[in-house]
This record gives sequence, structure tokens and C-alpha cells, in this order.
Amino acid sequence: MRRRDMVAAATGAVMATVLAGSVAWAAIPGPGGVIQGCYDSGGNVKVVEALPCPKNYTPVQWNQQGLSGAKGDDGENGADGANGVSPTVSQVLEGDANCPTGGAALTDAFGSTAYVCNGVAGNDGQQFAGTFTSPNGEYSISVTDTGITIAHGTASSIKLTGDDLVVRSEDIDMRSDLTMVLKAATTTTIDAQTKFTLRSSGAGDIHTSGVLDLEGSAININ
Repeated sequence: MRRRDMVAAATGAVMATVLAGSVAWAAIPGPGGVIQGCYDSGGNVKVVEALPCPKNYTPVQWNQQGLSGAKGDDGENGADGANGVSPTVSQVLEGDANCPTGGAALTDAFGSTAYVCNGVAGNDGQQFAGTFTSPNGEYSISVTDTGITIAHGTASSIKLTGDDLVVRSEDIDMRSDLTMVLKAATTTTIDAQTKFTLRSSGAGDIHTSGVLDLEGSAININ
């Protein structure tokens, strides 16, 4: 390589190094986040890497980020909103087209109305009479105008006729943990074919306004 070429190459390398260092130093924003700018009388603004500004331009600087901890002024309060409108409830009389049986009407803030209507009275229940038998045929309930009978086959039954009560069974066991009272204003019959037991852990009272008959092959009163 000739001497002249070597000098040119060395000079070019130095210039490239200087330019590279200049670009790194003159980056946007500059050190500390400062941005350099220039503006003219017409309001045109230029951002430059470094001052000075071109002819007829005035320099101006600003930070990329605001001051740490700085707080802007509070904005003005907004206008108050309109007050809400509560729904209204009014009575609806019988015969109304929306509620034939009467009720209440609910109207919202937009004028829409919903109705809550009274229910329709149900039909009167039917009178009951007749005999109902369990699926296996052992038990039955009979209701007639003359009385009510609850039976198990033909041997055991409880029959209420007027004011008379008749209880029949092969074995009758009546128990009470506190007080037992058997009281008859007219006639009460308890008929046990084999054994009748009346037990009370508390007080016991058998009372009749008429005659009290106790019949059996053996009667034990303890």
C-alpha cells in the first residue's frame, strides 16, 4: 500500500470514531432525560440532538419525564346527576282488565307496569262418604251419616255413633306415662275378647255420670 493510501485510511478511521462518539453523546433525549428543541416565530418546533439552534430559531428544553412526586391540579367537579325515580305501587280493584280478581300494579321509572293479581278462589270441597279399604283388605274406614268405623277385619273396631264410643278387640292395651282419664257423658264401651289392660305411670281416673260396669272372668285392681 502506498503511503498516501495509508494516511487516508487512518484519517477515515479516526473520523468514524469521532462521529460515533458524537452520536452516542448527542442522543435524544440527552443526559438526564432532557430533550433539546428549537422554535421559530411561526410556531414551528424542531427537536435537535444538540444546541445551538439553526438561524432564526430559539432554543427550548423540556424533560422526557415530569418531576418525581409532582402532582397535577385537581380537575373541576362534574355536574350532579339527576335524581332516580322510585317505582310506584297502586291498588287494582276487582273487574280490572289486567286483574279480574284485583291486585296491585307496579310502575317503574320508565313507565312500564307489571301486575300482581289475586288468586281465584278454589271450589268448595266435596262431602265424603263411603268405605275405604287398605290394599291387602285387612283395614277399613267407613264414614256415613250415622257414624264412623275404623276396623281390622270383623274382630277389632273403633266405632263412633253420635256421642257413644265403642272399642272392640281381642286384646286391648291402653297405656299412659303421665295421666290417663276415661270419661263418658253417656255411654263408652270397651269390649276385650281375651285381655284388657289399662296402665298409667301417673294418675288414673275412670269417671262416668251413669253406671260403671266391670265384667270379666277375673278382675284385678291393684
